[in-house]
Amino acid sequence: MGLDMVLDTLQRSWTRLNLDPKRFSGRKFTIGVLIFLGFILYLGPVILNSARQTHRNIFNPLDRCLRDRTDPFNPDISTNDAIYSFEDHNDYVSFIGNGYLGFETKYNSNLYVRINRTLSFSVPYKPVLKAVLPERSFERASVLHLKDGIANTVECFSHGRGSIDVVYQLYAHRTMPSVFIQTIQVTNPTTEEASVNVENGGESDSKSWQLDEEVSLTSDGETMNYRTLFGVFDLNNQKKKLIIAIASPKLPKKVSVKPHSSLTLHVVTGVFYGIFRSSSSSSNQKEEFVKQALTAVANVVSEDVAAIRSSHISAWHQIWSTGFSVSYSKAEGALNGQQINATMYYTLSQVRAPLHEAFIKESQRTALHTQLEYTEGCFSGHHTLQAPKLWTKLKTLDDVQYLTNLWLLTLEKRGCDKLVKSGADGVVLAMVLSFGGLKFSDQHLEFNTHPSDFHRDHYFRRISYGNSTHVNITVSVMPDNRAAIYVALDRSDGHYYACDAGCLDPPVELKNEPVQFPVKLTDPLTSVLYITSDKVHMEELKHAIHVREINEAPAHEQHVIALHKHGNQWGWIPTLFWATVFLFIILFHLFLFRIIYQEYCGGQNQDRIRSRKFSDF
Repeated sequence: MGLDMVLDTLQRSWTRLNLDPKRFSGRKFTIGVLIFLGFILYLGPVILNSARQTHRNIFNPLDRCLRDRTDPFNPDISTNDAIYSFEDHNDYVSFIGNGYLGFETKYNSNLYVRINRTLSFSVPYKPVLKAVLPERSFERASVLHLKDGIANTVECFSHGRGSIDVVYQLYAHRTMPSVFIQTIQVTNPTTEEASVNVENGGESDSKSWQLDEEVSLTSDGETMNYRTLFGVFDLNNQKKKLIIAIASPKLPKKVSVKPHSSLTLHVVTGVFYGIFRSSSSSSNQKEEFVKQALTAVANVVSEDVAAIRSSHISAWHQIWSTGFSVSYSKAEGALNGQQINATMYYTLSQVRAPLHEAFIKESQRTALHTQLEYTEGCFSGHHTLQAPKLWTKLKTLDDVQYLTNLWLLTLEKRGCDKLVKSGADGVVLAMVLSFGGLKFSDQHLEFNTHPSDFHRDHYFRRISYGNSTHVNITVSVMPDNRAAIYVALDRSDGHYYACDAGCLDPPVELKNEPVQFPVKLTDPLTSVLYITSDKVHMEELKHAIHVREINEAPAHEQHVIALHKHGNQWGWIPTLFWATVFLFIILFHLFLFRIIYQEYCGGQNQDRIRSRKFSDF
């Protein structure tokens, strides 16, 4: 049917234009075919994808529902601050954690608590709730917001001629680490009432838990019943045991959502645990642990829901204030921003952030600030962007636990142990330092990356040089394929100076506006940049850096730059262009063969026709 319509349209077009196809020569026909093929090659996929998307949006209410709910996250997804996953097709596991507790956000996943470096011990308790419309088809999408530390899931169920959407928000609170929060919003825009089942995983092994009596907590005039669980678990291959108490609300098994309305469930769960020797008695800790879990819940439900969420996001944003970005590379297997941000997020999720926790003592906070200021020796070694073992896949929780443990181990053994012990603020600084081989040595910060690695733009944001000073360092590839370094103070408590490799030039004072430095290559190899607050130290430093030769680093080869910018060594020209050229060459030879055939074979036929005509007279 589609082909008949196309032929009919072409015939009407010929008639309307008063064109006779017989008048066109083979050459014009071939040119027309080439233009048509070029149109199909370049614009065909775009038109086809657009048609498919339009069809999905118009005729599939579930697709339209998912799009409406996830579109607000598009700006964050485009900047790698969030990761989008559709159905079960995802490259990154949806995990939330605050260094005290964490879990994968899919239903039936277990709760994890911290043992040694990471959240590696699985507790037989399933924390994730689920809202289901029975016997209804549905589609699911999720957005893991790395910067906010919140996992968002959208499920759209078919209901009559429309759809009902269920939106989940889950997060392990940063400032109150003993609680995790789930918000479930069910929206029914249809004209029919919807009955929704609420499924709660709870304890997966009832024999391992003791169910304590129910307790009522009041918030905003509403009273909710909480049940408490108490359990004791032996740690694997250790002569220790985990004692844990969990306080969770009792929820109805079924709720009804009226037409053109919505229903929101705000669920707060408290967790308190400790690790003891196997010989110690757990009966003495039971009452205290249950009390602590209930107190953690009470501290949250007494506050405004929006304020609680805002304090969590604010803490994550402050942790992310130190960061790193790199220009996007189209080269196969290249490390890009999404992988870097995801790896940082998972690692930070395994570490507590005591500087941001609500009930920390002021003396402890002061001690942590002092610990953060001690950066001597961090980071020693070559930069970690070229360490393949630190950038493996993160599709499963096992991948996350393995990789985050490796990252924390690497930072500890490379001189950043004091930063790691200070919590998430120290870990993020140590990771950013490691990305550039940036090292705090005696009285200065040095940039140890080899000039040959500057074939992409790098941006190091708010590197802490003490609590009152932050430094921004940018490496840009210039139009001549040479790299240049720009340094600026984000804020400072005094005067700071910098010099390039060898420090032969006089120190340059840093300001809020970027100051440019050339990238130089020395023999033997030295750091490409030095930063200090002691001008005299920098003036003396050039006498301690012994080099035989110093020159401006050579420009990067064009094919290397093109490979990262365009995905191939031929620059901006896409692979489709070469496929088109190859097709045109084939068509040209076919056209040439046709001309030759007409000249030698078609010409003989014409002579025969003429001889017959003359013989009639």
